[in-house]
Amino acid sequence: MSLSRSLFYVALSALLLSGCNTSTEHLSGVKDSAIKTYNFEQNYRDIYNNIMETGERCSLSQNGFPKMVGELHTAERYGKISRSESSAGIVNYSLLIRIEQISTGSKLTIFSSKNPNADKIFRWAKGDQSCQ
Repeated sequence: MSLSRSLFYVALSALLLSGCNTSTEHLSGVKDSAIKTYNFEQNYRDIYNNIMETGERCSLSQNGFPKMVGELHTAERYGKISRSESSAGIVNYSLLIRIEQISTGSKLTIFSSKNPNADKIFRWAKGDQSCQ
């Protein structure tokens, strides 16, 4: 492969990756990416489970619905859920939901590189199971 062709592919890769969030940490570290915050009286685990159960069911029932991936950190009393999409072998994280225990219940924060349907996530957190 020629040097000019190699440079072309390096430049193309850099261009493609520049618009992607290849980790959830990138989403939470971007200024003004926290688009919504909600407080709940329920425990953070209940809110986490509500979102994960509905998100997983909706991803199975709707073709093309991005997969939800969650991690529950009980020792630190928080959970996080991410949504990712793949294109050309590159994973792009478009959503991060953080649910943490606070003294009055739990706090849910939505970080996004796009404009997710935050109202839908809020409804899921409250127990609504509609995918719409």
